[in-house]
Amino acid sequence: MAKKILEYFVKYDPKQEYRRILDDASVLGVRVDRVNKKIEIEVSFPEHVSVGDLRAIENGMREAHAINSVRIVPHFPPETFSPAAVKEAVEEAYRSSCLAQGFLAVDKNGPKFDIDGDTVTVYTDKKGYSGFLSDTEKALSDIVKKMYSKNVRFVVSDGEAEETSFEEFAKARKAEEDAFFESIENERRAYLDTIAAEDDEEDDEENERKDYFPATSLFDRVKDPETIGDKVIKVGNLVFDVSSPSKIIGDYFDLSSPTPIARMNTQIHDAVALGVVYDLELKETRNKEKTVVSFWITDEEGSIKVNAALPNEEAAELESAIKATKYKCVRGASKQLEFTFYSAVVAVLGNVKVSRFDKEYHIEPKSILMISRVERTDEAEEKRVELHCHTLMSQKDAVILPSDLVNTAISFGHKAVAITDHGNLQGFPDAMRALSAARKAGKGEDFKVLYGMEAYYVDDTARAVYGEDDQPLDGEFVVFDIETTGLSPLVNEIIEIGAVRVRRGVVLDKFDTFVKPSVPIPEEITKLTGIDDSMVKDAPDCKSALTDFLAFAGDSILMAHNANFDVSFIRTAAQKYHVKFTNTYVDTLSLSRYVNKRLSHHTLDAIADHYRLGDFNHHRANDDAEMLAFVYFRMAEILMSEGVRTVSDMTRVMAEKADPKKQRAYHMIILVKNLV
Repeated sequence: MAKKILEYFVKYDPKQEYRRILDDASVLGVRVDRVNKKIEIEVSFPEHVSVGDLRAIENGMREAHAINSVRIVPHFPPETFSPAAVKEAVEEAYRSSCLAQGFLAVDKNGPKFDIDGDTVTVYTDKKGYSGFLSDTEKALSDIVKKMYSKNVRFVVSDGEAEETSFEEFAKARKAEEDAFFESIENERRAYLDTIAAEDDEEDDEENERKDYFPATSLFDRVKDPETIGDKVIKVGNLVFDVSSPSKIIGDYFDLSSPTPIARMNTQIHDAVALGVVYDLELKETRNKEKTVVSFWITDEEGSIKVNAALPNEEAAELESAIKATKYKCVRGASKQLEFTFYSAVVAVLGNVKVSRFDKEYHIEPKSILMISRVERTDEAEEKRVELHCHTLMSQKDAVILPSDLVNTAISFGHKAVAITDHGNLQGFPDAMRALSAARKAGKGEDFKVLYGMEAYYVDDTARAVYGEDDQPLDGEFVVFDIETTGLSPLVNEIIEIGAVRVRRGVVLDKFDTFVKPSVPIPEEITKLTGIDDSMVKDAPDCKSALTDFLAFAGDSILMAHNANFDVSFIRTAAQKYHVKFTNTYVDTLSLSRYVNKRLSHHTLDAIADHYRLGDFNHHRANDDAEMLAFVYFRMAEILMSEGVRTVSDMTRVMAEKADPKKQRAYHMIILVKNLV
């Protein structure tokens, strides 16, 4: 006698409707992939079963047995084949990855098709492609034969004669290709004509001036240059001293009205830019009469490239002036981590143009002057000490070198600085060398580097229970939720408390109250929760609402989703109003991370959807609490099937199986006390 499907899936407890379907079915064969935890089972059903019901049964089996995949391959009587069966055959073909999904004409009701006896015509909305889909036709026929033991011929059609349609498709494709290549050729010719025109106009000052227009407020967010004291100008995020410029190439020019680099996104005639140099490059022209000098300047709000084709002598002078300011930056013991930077600060007068090569804006300079940068200082009378600083050894958190951090703190007049990179000590040697070099130069004699680290730590018990209790998992709990005016229990207030008392999956009693806050409810909270000031104007104050809620809860174990958030508000209010609060509580968020390991998100919506518990009014306390109760008992059923019986058992099992690498990490600042 053939085995029943539930004899293979003993942990699966289906609802009555699905149990009836499975009790009438017979297993024809089972294939098990133990490595990948997959099961495929062929089942004969006496009557047709919808794809939706089969998928729900598959998911229930997969969850109950904690495996990766369960696939039911159904077999139905031939007489149950119908138009609905065609749609389901197409869905099964999608699932088998053997159907060109993007080619079929579909709407909200599924694929479009006609049935004529034992021939089914499925339509494609891509003209000329139906001839390519013979594999799809065979796949559909094979699926129907396997599912219904019925020979049905499938034809994929675009509604036109096959030969004519393909011929038109080929012609249209050829026309598209010809038009594409013609457009490329036209663009190439236009580009060459533009270059020739630019060369002809290079020395024509009048024509050149027509091409330029002054910078306007295209970027209003960029601040105007700010004059600070005598001959000191702030541009972008840097401050420049223009009191004593020295000429490198060209003539002296007025430095009082520079343009922020971030505004150089249009053609500007005789623009003045101030910035720090980086990325210098020189190349000789083919005739060796000139040298093309390229470098970038930045005011740390914007950056732009400076391109100049200079006589060799002028190029050498510019190179010498910039390279005289170079310094080496070693980011490790290896010479492979050595970089060259420049501290040259320049003022450039020139035209902002679009490069014919990379289509980016650049400056073609007429004059370049060397100026100086005013370094940032700390003007506070009482200097602070930074006890938590990252360096470039903290990925994505900082870019400053440990040595620069030390030197900056010394220049600010600070007494010390703490280096606390994320999970590593790699910045220590560089900081030590920097402090040693500073002291040799007569600086920072009393300065200290505080060596430390921002460590990661986890609660390796992975607990969901806070407190102690030995009651059964299906015992009595008070599941609650609150709505608040914000995220901080210190500054925000409770505006609603909702709770349900449950036992063995049954709701015994409910509690719900608005709470009148001392401040208006923020607009974004009203949008999120639907609670506005008019709804809470006659509500009890927080002390009364809290007292009533704790009286409702009694000594029961409390339960909430992300319970530490809700409990933090309850505990803060209880302390403020001197109300006793000592209940044990359970966090269903931590519990879900343990039970539902395959879920990528553990929000209440996501878990409710995972267990197919239906829709609810999210962000209203009473509805959230009731839904959470149903979610908890579904998770409790899974735990009890694994032998977990009590709340204390749950704590023990979670602690034994906790993987510290998968727990939520918290940060801890550790500072070294002494050399030992």
